Amino acid sequence: MDSTQRRVLVVDDDRAFREMIADAVEAFGFAPCVAASAAEALSVAALLESPPAFLVTDVVMPGASGVELARALSVRIPSLGVVFVSGYPEDVIAGHGLPATRVGFLRKPFPIECLESALEAIGDPAESHPGWQGEERP
Repeated sequence: MDSTQRRVLVVDDDRAFREMIADAVEAFGFAPCVAASAAEALSVAALLESPPAFLVTDVVMPGASGVELARALSVRIPSLGVVFVSGYPEDVIAGHGLPATRVGFLRKPFPIECLESALEAIGDPAESHPGWQGEERP
């Protein structure tokens, strides 16, 4: 996957964890942007020049959950790849009506290399959805 200039929106209410993930995705060659909550992430995404290719989000956060955030962003960005991270079991996100494709899950704590593998497994939206780069945001 060519990660050059691919944007990753990192959302977690734990500042240290959020910064660690942002540093990691930058080391993987992505352009990170960060938010501490779902509400802040929606605001950040609305201000971006181009939509993020990926969302890396905690599942359980104050206010809206990562699942609710992913659902809201996926409406505007159908090709969005999502990696949920949580200290809770994977079944916390099961049954929420999210698409089975382009979604991954990592249970905290995890080796940082697992995040890179998860992003690679989800794939590049420009390759799997050829019209993605030319789409305009609503």
